[in-house]
Amino acid sequence: MNNGTPPLAADPGIAELMDRLLRDGIKPHGRRIAELGLSGRIACLVFEPGPTAVVVLKAMKRERSGPLFPLSSFEIGQLARSDRTTARWLATPSSGIKQKIFVFVHEGTLLLNHERGRGYSLEPGSTDWEEQVT
Repeated sequence: MNNGTPPLAADPGIAELMDRLLRDGIKPHGRRIAELGLSGRIACLVFEPGPTAVVVLKAMKRERSGPLFPLSSFEIGQLARSDRTTARWLATPSSGIKQKIFVFVHEGTLLLNHERGRGYSLEPGSTDWEEQVT
């Protein structure tokens, strides 16, 4: 049951952000994201990071890694401890058909999946909006 919060796609600000993320964040790095996915690695994309995201990237020693880098096994282990949804997402292996992109955006993160023939999607249960649904 929804508590009155509109679905993610119905929020024009979120829809605009997702369009920009795809157009300006993901597509310019599509080949490298695909290469990482095909090799079983998880791509990390930094897109329009806010101050909190910058602090986290500095703590990870990734502030100079550029907008796209593969997550290390140590980083994956740390993320897996953050919450159940992220742990589940990380435990599901990438493949030639399904690839994963961890995104730092504004003050938060997104867990994105890309499936050949289906496109991009958010990992179920991974958004703040879903946590508000009761």
